[in-house]
Amino acid sequence: MMMRTGTEVLRISNRALVLACLRDIDSAAHTDFMDRTELASGTISVITNELVDEGVLRRVEMPPPSGRGRPRAHFEINPDFARLSVVRIGGDRVEYSLVDYAGRLQDRFEEMRPTDETDANAFFARFEAGLDRQCARGGFDRSALKIISITTKGLVSDARDALLWSPVFETQRIDFGVRMAEGWAAKIVVTNETLYSALTNAAGLNPAETILGQRHAVLSLGHSVGFGMAKADHSGRHSSQAPTLGHMVHLPDGPLCRCGSHGCIEAFAGFYGILRTAFNVKGDVKPATFIPDEQIDKVAADARMGDRQSGYAFRLAGEALGVGMSRLVSLFGGMSITVTGRGVRYFDLLEPGFREPMADNLQIRFGNTPVVRLAGDEAQMIFDGNVKASLRELDETLVATRALSDG
Repeated sequence: MMMRTGTEVLRISNRALVLACLRDIDSAAHTDFMDRTELASGTISVITNELVDEGVLRRVEMPPPSGRGRPRAHFEINPDFARLSVVRIGGDRVEYSLVDYAGRLQDRFEEMRPTDETDANAFFARFEAGLDRQCARGGFDRSALKIISITTKGLVSDARDALLWSPVFETQRIDFGVRMAEGWAAKIVVTNETLYSALTNAAGLNPAETILGQRHAVLSLGHSVGFGMAKADHSGRHSSQAPTLGHMVHLPDGPLCRCGSHGCIEAFAGFYGILRTAFNVKGDVKPATFIPDEQIDKVAADARMGDRQSGYAFRLAGEALGVGMSRLVSLFGGMSITVTGRGVRYFDLLEPGFREPMADNLQIRFGNTPVVRLAGDEAQMIFDGNVKASLRELDETLVATRALSDG
């Protein structure tokens, strides 16, 4: 690999700074760049002229505030410069969203997944056909997509281009990056979806509620248990991660989890775990891949009517979640918690079991009880976080480096 010179690294960093500034304020004059980036006036002029010539930015003449004098030049992101495909792989459907370079949604459609389809190769063929359909709907060919960002549940490779394990395909690895290397020019990114919901959640908090360095967690409840954390640094930029909380061992030799291990948090708190407890199913029975919503709704209704076994199933699930969260607080320190996903509608049944282990945590007892919020629109949080992160990826790795203009 060719090493970059110090001057080239600095140029790339400065171009990324200018793009990040525009992502924050949409439209900027020369003085806005100077105030926000602390770059020299001459450096800003060179960079903005380059980006206009490359088609990344467009120059707009704005009338002076007083209505008199010469117009001021403002710079804006050119939405037509690049297209991004944002794909969410859900349990029973795949959602394809087309986004322009300004971050605006241009098109969206869903394709249902057969609930009995567990073959990874068959799924990949269907997935790739969906991307081709997206291109056809937009009237462009594959080369127009610069990033294809895929979110899913499960375990993702460190290189962020492969799905290593998922509830549906289990150990059938899907190497999206390798399989799409020849047919697609886009950069392929695969991410656990709760990483992006955590990013959106943290960025949307009231600044008065945010403590520098404090983590903000998202707990996603449904067929599986997802978890993500994010925090801001001194510059206000958020980083996020998605530890596999659902597959942390809650009780050794406990009931079978969909991952193949025994006693995971998800084996108690996923929808299939709650149903297993409610109906006294043996712990070694292989969990179902999909649970119809009406089944878990019925158990919840019975619990609210006073059925003891149904109520116990939710309480046990809440305890497993509370113990897991208590461990994470001990490891990472205080954090606020946003509960989301389909299971948020049952949090009133989970909460008593959830709160007790948290209250017994030493760090919480001598610190602050975590603030717990409920959020219904998980899909929007995942989408918003994905778009923001994908645009940053595009800016920093392809546009600032001139990989697109040079290619």
